[in-house]
Amino acid sequence: MLVALSDLHLQDVESQQDTNIRSKQNVRHKAFVDFLQWISEEYLDKCNLEAETQKEIKIVLNGDIIDFLRTERWFNRPIRPYDDYHAQPIHWEDPTQFPTLDSQVDNVLLEIFNVVAGIQYGVNYSDATPNVETIKALAVLRRFKRAVEGLDGAKPCEEHKDINDIFENKNKLKTWVERLNGHGVKIQYIFIPGNHDRLVNVSSRLNAAFRDFFLIENSQGNYSAERFPWELHMPDYGVFLRHGHVYDALNGEENIVMRRRDAGKVGPIRWSNGYEDSKLYYNTPLGDLITI
Repeated sequence: MLVALSDLHLQDVESQQDTNIRSKQNVRHKAFVDFLQWISEEYLDKCNLEAETQKEIKIVLNGDIIDFLRTERWFNRPIRPYDDYHAQPIHWEDPTQFPTLDSQVDNVLLEIFNVVAGIQYGVNYSDATPNVETIKALAVLRRFKRAVEGLDGAKPCEEHKDINDIFENKNKLKTWVERLNGHGVKIQYIFIPGNHDRLVNVSSRLNAAFRDFFLIENSQGNYSAERFPWELHMPDYGVFLRHGHVYDALNGEENIVMRRRDAGKVGPIRWSNGYEDSKLYYNTPLGDLITI
């Protein structure tokens, strides 16, 4: 079973200093619980549970999952993540190599991730925590995979009493988790960067933290930093996926389809595993400058 999610734009509202106008657009965590219940029901109802090739639920995070641009943390420092990183002389064909980032930019990116995903708070967050909805939402996604597959390695944010209730209550996810586990189903998260989270492919520290949290193994079977492909082709499912910014003139400044004037000067990258992309993906699009 293959399911795709995109453009959640989970935001760091903690950085918004005026509490009267804090954004309320973050998706409520209960929507993620309903989503996981729904895909579990669909899988158990429609898939051939005896076929080993179908004992999988692949959930594609198709870009702009966490928003690393829309945060006031950038306004508190005289820095921005603007750069044409493709100009750096690294071995681009090796996806384990990353451009060099300004250390302050790198630190802000980790700050954003840590507050949105709840790493900063451990188990000590409450309904008064500004980012409580993003923390609970992502904790539910992570624990769902661990619970279905019987994996250890819980993050403290997954052990909050509200998350425990979701996975121990038969009216929530407990029954579905038990049934999927009983059939030996594997849950796989797959990530394709969008324009608001493309910096996951620029910062090695952020990339490793992202992989570790979402349990997305690299080509070596661990969670160390390795750049993500910008597209997904799955012939078995008849699916080809990209994030939509590639086709947009403002946010796809790097895009392969519309081609910038200097595209021919940059040239493609053929990764060591045969995947091809372009250095233009590592440019800063105009949309970034508009957003921050």
